[in-house]
Amino acid sequence: MTGHGQAVRSLASVTINVETRAVNNRFLKIVPKVSKQLGSFENSIESIVRELVRRGSVQVNVTVTGASDAGVYRFNSSVLENYWTQAREIAKRIGAPAPALEALLELPGVIAEPQSEDEPPELLDLASQTLRESILMMNNMRAQEGEAMAVELRMGLDKIGACSRIVADRAPAVVSEYQTRLESKIKRALEGLDVQIDAAAIIREVQIFADRSDIREELVRLASHLTLFRQAMDDRESQGRKLDFLVQEINREINTIGSKASDAMITEQIVLMKTTLEQIRELIQNIE
Repeated sequence: MTGHGQAVRSLASVTINVETRAVNNRFLKIVPKVSKQLGSFENSIESIVRELVRRGSVQVNVTVTGASDAGVYRFNSSVLENYWTQAREIAKRIGAPAPALEALLELPGVIAEPQSEDEPPELLDLASQTLRESILMMNNMRAQEGEAMAVELRMGLDKIGACSRIVADRAPAVVSEYQTRLESKIKRALEGLDVQIDAAAIIREVQIFADRSDIREELVRLASHLTLFRQAMDDRESQGRKLDFLVQEINREINTIGSKASDAMITEQIVLMKTTLEQIRELIQNIE
């Protein structure tokens, strides 16, 4: 699910701005971007995000203003001037053109390394609080999207349940119609011949067909999976992976029913169930 959150907090002259964005992803991916003034905080971002988010691609931007600029790279003017003077003298002496200034920038000592400065603990604590506030705001937006998604999921489950009931009502008639067609076919084949129809053989053939096309167990398991799916949706804990598993099991039962049923009406309901289940599968890829 997608979401956005932003929080701002200040401590003395320092202001921390944290923006979090989440987009759909089957797994948890964290992309942090932190101002240099608070570089060590990047190590804490992943643990905080993992505590509050289970799934999604989460981008975290931490901006610090008003902090010390001790971590900024600077030109060492005296060293650069010394290199420049010597380079010009050498070029003049050997009759070569003076070197370009940018050619000297990579020489040792021209750019002063930033001074190491540990961030105050209270600043790191403030950054943690700001990040948590931003994530909670983001999660509230994701929860609203989840409520709308839950409505769609329940409608899909209801549709699959309705199709399965049509299949259950139709199944007994399939065997009866098969027996009628079989008897009619045999009568036409034996028409004009002085041969009696073996009723026992027909019954055995119908029984084999009935056993082969029996879908009662699959329908019971399908109904059970739909119930478990609804229960998982109502659970307060994250159930994304469980819903993934249940979709696979529902799909397995629908496929088995489809392979056993040799009836146009049942096949039509199978197509509707598989289409609806695919829509459900796409939706739950975004659920934690």
